Amino acid sequence: MITMTLRLAYDTVGFSCLTTVTAVCIDITWIVILRASGIYLSVTPSCNLLVTCRGVEPNHLVEMDAASGQRMRDIPLHDIKFPWHSVQLTTGQFVVCHGFGYGSDHRVCVVGDNGEKLHSYGDQRGFDDGQLMGPHHLAVDGNSQRVFVADYYNGRIVELSPTLEFVRYASE
Repeated sequence: MITMTLRLAYDTVGFSCLTTVTAVCIDITWIVILRASGIYLSVTPSCNLLVTCRGVEPNHLVEMDAASGQRMRDIPLHDIKFPWHSVQLTTGQFVVCHGFGYGSDHRVCVVGDNGEKLHSYGDQRGFDDGQLMGPHHLAVDGNSQRVFVADYYNGRIVELSPTLEFVRYASE
């Protein structure tokens, strides 16, 4: 088990020391630890901190070293508006859920380390099969790499394959 405490906040310049957050990584389990002011955190399979940043264009992901707090890489999110949360698969690819209100896509995307979309699930917001309404949080099964999406306004959890093919509704 690794426990890390970092002090960070995001502004237009970068990270500064404002807020203390603590994360715990057990094996390859990802745990959401903070959601505030457009900053959303998770822990990568290698126990680094993955920060989902929105509000400063382009939206992007930042991977930080857990021990030093140093920025390891910055990944711009192309064509992704209102990102809520992201997780990293053991393949190194990232899964990002995004969407807000009436004028944006409500979907989950797999992106490469250059931020380009590789796979997606959902599109226009809605209540029907294949649609999401406010996908806000993600979890990944460490063994199967299946992705679980908290489809907030539909009140359900959607289970997807690592390439974002529909598997089932885990709850409704």
